[in-house]
Amino acid sequence: AWGYNDLGQMGDGTQFPAGSGRTRLSPGRVPVPDEVVQVAAGPGTAHAVTRDGAVLSWGGYQPGSLRNVKAEVWLTPKQ
Repeated sequence: AWGYNDLGQMGDGTQFPAGSGRTRLSPGRVPVPDEVVQVAAGPGTAHAVTRDGAVLSWGGYQPGSLRNVKAEVWLTPKQ
């Protein structure tokens, strides 16, 4: 993952301060427990499907964007 990380979009446990203008310019590894076969990403969230069919999500802040009802940030992938 690369780009802005103000909502934990990198999925590596880090988060840049909102409004800092900091970005990750080169790709970094997202710690996932299995082989990823499909990825989808948006402005603040990312999702991956593993070989065994598990769906992982990280990033966030919009209610419902991470399969939950409250606005929160997931800094690492959660199933």
